[in-house]
Amino acid sequence: ISARELNDSSTEAGLITRTIFGHMMPFEKCTPLALRDLTLQKIHLRYSADTYCQIVDFRNVKNLRIYGCSGADSLFAAMCKSHLLPSRLETLEIKHDDNPENDLLGALDSFLKLVSGIKILTIDICYAKSLPECAGITRHGRTLRELNVHASKGDGEEDELVYDSDDFEKICRNCKSIEQLSCAFPPTTITQAASETFLGFEVSTPTSPPSLH
Repeated sequence: ISARELNDSSTEAGLITRTIFGHMMPFEKCTPLALRDLTLQKIHLRYSADTYCQIVDFRNVKNLRIYGCSGADSLFAAMCKSHLLPSRLETLEIKHDDNPENDLLGALDSFLKLVSGIKILTIDICYAKSLPECAGITRHGRTLRELNVHASKGDGEEDELVYDSDDFEKICRNCKSIEQLSCAFPPTTITQAASETFLGFEVSTPTSPPSLH
């Protein structure tokens, strides 16, 4: 079965959506599911505004995980609207290969600046031009407990992108409740004195997190 038939299109719901949620069609008239946990993996989300955004009441979702879903930027853009914006989101995990325009990164930045109260944030993006904006992370400074943020300009085999010192300091200063932090540090050497940028990261890092990577 081709991916085109399996996934939603601009004209109709795909085989996956029709099979699992066929009893709820037509989606524009159904009562959305009040799910607390939702994991979407390896499905196309380009037309999610006509399917998943009708099927699921995203305002109630507490744990959202999106892995390898093309068009995920469309879902994040839709969730930025007031009638879909999650009000109880505590966990957000996303692993994604972005497009040349970095549409996912842009939509994710906007979403993080609107939603509130995230406790666990995990972001892993390949083919990115930059890391997520620090403003979207520091917005959750009072609640954030675990932060894992990684991005690279290619498929992940090359060096990761690194926040500049000012942005990293802002994250550490505003997210005082972090218990686990995972991100790339500036390059340095173990056989010579550490680079100034690496030392700057060390100084900014929370002093006693239980887990630091």
